[in-house]
Amino acid sequence: MKHRINKGIKMCAGIFAALLLAGCSTREQDKQPNAKQDVTAETEGEALVYKPTFIERVCELDAEDIIPTRAFYYMFVNDRAVYGIGKHYDSIKKTMNSYLITWKFDAEDYTQSELGIYESFYETGSGFAGYANKELMLYDEKFQPIRQVGLAKAERAVSDKNEMFSVDAVNVDAAGNICIKSGKELVYTDGDGAVLRVMDMPANSAEGLRSNNDYILAAPSGGWYLVYNNNADKFEICSVDMENGTLGEKLENVPDIYFSQMRKAGLTEDGALYIVTENYIYVYDSDNTAYRAVFCMQDYGIGSSMDSGKSAFGASESGDFYAVSVNSIDAPDVYDSDSLTEAQYGQAVVEAAIIKSMQASEVSERKEIVLSAFTAPSWIYAEPINKFNRYNTEYYLTVKSYYNYDTEEYGTTLTKFYNDLITGNGADLFWFSSDDDINIDSLAEKGILADLYTYMDGDSDIHREDFMPSVVSALDSGGKLYVIAPEFGLSSIVGKAEYLEENEEWSFSAMYKLLESHSGAQLFLSGKNDQILDRFLRYSMDLFYDKDTGECSFDSDEFTDMLKVVQALPDTYISTDEDEKNAKLQNEEVLLGEYSVDIVEIMRIAADFKNIDKSYLGYPSKSYSEATMVFQYNMAVNNMSENKDAAWEFMKYYLENFEPSKFSVFEDKFEAKLDTALHEYDDDHVANSLYSRNLTEEEADTIRRLAHTASGCRQYDMAIYNIVYEETMSFIAGQRSAEEAASIIQNRAKLYLDEQD
Repeated sequence: MKHRINKGIKMCAGIFAALLLAGCSTREQDKQPNAKQDVTAETEGEALVYKPTFIERVCELDAEDIIPTRAFYYMFVNDRAVYGIGKHYDSIKKTMNSYLITWKFDAEDYTQSELGIYESFYETGSGFAGYANKELMLYDEKFQPIRQVGLAKAERAVSDKNEMFSVDAVNVDAAGNICIKSGKELVYTDGDGAVLRVMDMPANSAEGLRSNNDYILAAPSGGWYLVYNNNADKFEICSVDMENGTLGEKLENVPDIYFSQMRKAGLTEDGALYIVTENYIYVYDSDNTAYRAVFCMQDYGIGSSMDSGKSAFGASESGDFYAVSVNSIDAPDVYDSDSLTEAQYGQAVVEAAIIKSMQASEVSERKEIVLSAFTAPSWIYAEPINKFNRYNTEYYLTVKSYYNYDTEEYGTTLTKFYNDLITGNGADLFWFSSDDDINIDSLAEKGILADLYTYMDGDSDIHREDFMPSVVSALDSGGKLYVIAPEFGLSSIVGKAEYLEENEEWSFSAMYKLLESHSGAQLFLSGKNDQILDRFLRYSMDLFYDKDTGECSFDSDEFTDMLKVVQALPDTYISTDEDEKNAKLQNEEVLLGEYSVDIVEIMRIAADFKNIDKSYLGYPSKSYSEATMVFQYNMAVNNMSENKDAAWEFMKYYLENFEPSKFSVFEDKFEAKLDTALHEYDDDHVANSLYSRNLTEEEADTIRRLAHTASGCRQYDMAIYNIVYEETMSFIAGQRSAEEAASIIQNRAKLYLDEQD
């Protein structure tokens, strides 16, 4: 268990659950007004807003001698055209050349062309530039070559200052003069590369930190701006007088965000600065003295999916903005030259958002849905939210994440979470992780969670009968369904069949007896005592604690035997070599294996237990089964929300479009995955480096049996979990006997439960 909570926090655990999802992401550090206020501007008395239109194109990367090693190394957008630059291997010249894909917004087709061998590319004020071997190739705004410019003189000028020459940023002004950022220097040359000025970067600029993301901007009027990263990883902007070789005053009014969150800095046609971050587009006034946030990226699912090198942003002559990204590419990441010729071409899916300004009256207002998240990583839900926001005309979803691993104490954020619930600032939708110390049952008892059956039973697309019966049974609570999971896993203990046959029931006492009868044997193939203890508590707690009655029996012989089993486990991680597993299981040097039973792992089990009559022993529990059903994440709807129907719409969208890494909770998708593994060899579904084969019918039947009979992994009061975990680790450390530890745990647990009553 990653987190521990003190008694004061535990007392909050029986209260509510809700979240206020701030507009856009909480990662951006500036304190922005409400998103709806941010994106509205007054122009001559009329309210203007920005709204995107999405266009998608599929580019077939099928040139005979072009083999991409990545989707695109660079992407640019210039008015109505998108330029994607990748690499290809010239088998004749034995070089990795650059290639260019050009796609126009208003055209169905696209073109491919060679650019030659270039180390890097840059967007300039008048077009683009490619850099290689101390030379720049300048291109116009349509990526047509203009001329080459040698940089030997620029290199010498930097060397004279005892600095290493590099090309970190490039721009060209209307007169054709060039400015190059090289490390801590700015080199200003004429159009032929003759050095006019060399000046130092600002004293507080960050040396070596994301230096290639600094921006030199050439204004149409002839002025220059430098956007750079300071030593605090915040961005700053200053004007540059290239003629006199001096830096101007820094702009005082800039968004207070981290430089690492910046995606683009640029100038509009009238010379106004704009800044694109992960979350917002900021635009300055004509004098560049004040800015406003004109567009929230994540309200329309644009920001987070656009990774550096696979995205582009730009401004058009009309004042619109463009955001372009490659959302997927079916092409290998190839670096081994021996395999380049064997690589296959795929498809690049390019999606563009044309962000146009328009009168607010012309735009139908969408309703905000707020999703609360606690410890779950954002990549679990970020992209589905993006897609939902892109195309839904009625709603958009925002996220409030409570816990920042880097900056916040877990207990503090837990208090914030419950305080929001108490004060009625609850979100519309909850996202729970199995690592969260959130008492879901308590939230349900307080009436905070809605019964999802009421939505399923009235929905035309999803019904409760669509789900695996075992999933519904595992999540059902007294005839109501308060949470639903997008996927499930199966966990089990596997051992020789005789181990189960030798005992009337599979219990911790039987496990300890097995260990005692095999002196010197290692109990599990891998793991260490605290990890295995965690799983014992999660999967077997119902043997010692009845959450419905509040009764506990940690002073039982069965619990004492569990403590002794854990004590016998190693305190450092061990793992049996793959080649030795079968032999050690055969010879009973190792007795059991813990497995997360999926399509690949069942092949691993077959290899580990080859020629061994095995049984799926499972974890001892009152609701004993051969495997335990595990839900890493759950979703729930806030019953107090005014947007319950909208929350269900997103939940339904997520469930229908989710691609599980484990097993789908929908029975038809579960069976489809097994069928694919049986008949259609696919690296994504079946194979890894050790077990690259199709599933057998017997293995498919085993997975089917385990999935349909698995007991659910029920959540227990984390205060009880913490008591047992803490005292067990003290026992393992030799501070008391198993019987003493069991007695202390029983007394502490009973006292806590009495306090709750």
